[in-house]
Amino acid sequence: MRYKVIAFDFDGTLADSMALFLDAIKTASARHGFASVRTEELETLRGMNTLQLMAHFGIPAWKVPAVATTMRRLMTQGAPAVQLFPGIPHMLTALKNARLRVGIATSNSRKSVQTVLGPESLSHIDYMECGASLFGKQGKLSAMIRRAKVKPKEVLYVGDELRDADASAAAKVDFAGVAWGYARPDVLRPRAVVDLFETPQQVVQFATGR
Repeated sequence: MRYKVIAFDFDGTLADSMALFLDAIKTASARHGFASVRTEELETLRGMNTLQLMAHFGIPAWKVPAVATTMRRLMTQGAPAVQLFPGIPHMLTALKNARLRVGIATSNSRKSVQTVLGPESLSHIDYMECGASLFGKQGKLSAMIRRAKVKPKEVLYVGDELRDADASAAAKVDFAGVAWGYARPDVLRPRAVVDLFETPQQVVQFATGR
């Protein structure tokens, strides 16, 4: 088996939190003085990387930590209303039954992740690296690799954003994208080691070779 650890981004990959994210952006934009999201520009935004998004919204680098703190707090407050995408609980169970280790590397808080996953799905998670900064997922992935005592190429990171692909490349782990998340498939597909996963079951099939 090629991979020993299957790691996931959380929001947009495991959790269907887009509506909460958009509400949080609106609140944060009013609080920190940057442009909010307009519905008609969503498809364009889904094709941008992090630096392009910062420029689009007019967020200077010095504001990023404060904006991230506000966003994380709002996401945590709204977590009880967020659901996992259909098929995710079964996927996590199947990966554990295949004796793979499962991790999460996310910018969201540990409390949010625990709330949304619930006790049963949470029991399938071996490693949780939460609270990453805007450009900090590489560090979370590297920390997970050290904890798991594996080589980078024995880890597959599954995510829905270009920054997930960037973090994977920086941490020297393979990246696979999902078609149901934030970034548009056409911008995410070229960064993945395989074609985009269309369903959670495809993640299981690829990771287990079945």
